[in-house]
Amino acid sequence: PLYSDNVKPDKAVFKNISKVILVFTSGSGTLNAKGKKLLKSMIGFMMTKYPDSPYTYFIKYMFFLKQKAVSQGLKKYPKIPELLYAMGQLYEKKNQYKKAIEYYDKALALKNKNVYDKFIAVYYYFRGNCYRRLKKYNQALKDYATTLKFYPKYVRALINTGYIHVRINKKVDLGLKYFNKAAKINSRIPQVHANLGEVYLVKSAKIYQKLTLDQRLKPHAKMDKLLINAWKSALSLILYAPQRYKRTGLKYRAIAYKLMCPSMRASLYMMERQQGINLPNPVAPRGSQPST
Repeated sequence: PLYSDNVKPDKAVFKNISKVILVFTSGSGTLNAKGKKLLKSMIGFMMTKYPDSPYTYFIKYMFFLKQKAVSQGLKKYPKIPELLYAMGQLYEKKNQYKKAIEYYDKALALKNKNVYDKFIAVYYYFRGNCYRRLKKYNQALKDYATTLKFYPKYVRALINTGYIHVRINKKVDLGLKYFNKAAKINSRIPQVHANLGEVYLVKSAKIYQKLTLDQRLKPHAKMDKLLINAWKSALSLILYAPQRYKRTGLKYRAIAYKLMCPSMRASLYMMERQQGINLPNPVAPRGSQPST
């Protein structure tokens, strides 16, 4: 059932909608055809039966991009945390991060009024993004950690945490752990493979730089494992990610091939051909140092 007798129908249905929003906002999953049909039914229920519900104003913004619905809703319902969060979103999209944080703070101050308790994770995540944009990385990490406390499957929080550890704190191994956690939850997100591929190549290059020319021409167990993982991430970007990620995938693949010994390069290229993946064969000599 969409709602029970002891809970207001609009609030009960919106709770189910909030669960769906959390899933696709966090990157933890997607909806199948049945799920999409149910979501459409719930949205239609809210729009027709409860057009003046505070949660319908939020739905108009989230699913129909009606920005005015947020300010209209807040005029009538100034203490609805979901609407305050939506206003924060509007400011964040305008790059007004400090103003966005103000509204996320207001939403969090009223978090006990949240229809769905785990939806609080969304507020912390987007406030963390604002802190990251303002280069307040420690505060961003704290918010991402709280996000994961409320919703451990928040893939985008895992990715951004890993990003800060790799790019800002230079803790590559720690960042890798977060990227791998994200990949286990949802490996279809391009950012997961983009970050994993970069980390694997960075770690491979550090090993490569310490090898002699003769050693570079022979298999190296630790580096080869990293390069295979980088190659897999690259192919995921090339074959399955949106167009804007394909160039990154091709770059990662080329670098991985340059770092590989000739026998591994030939083996992986043959594997690609057998699987019907028709990409150019990188033939750059292994002795030259590629840039990452």
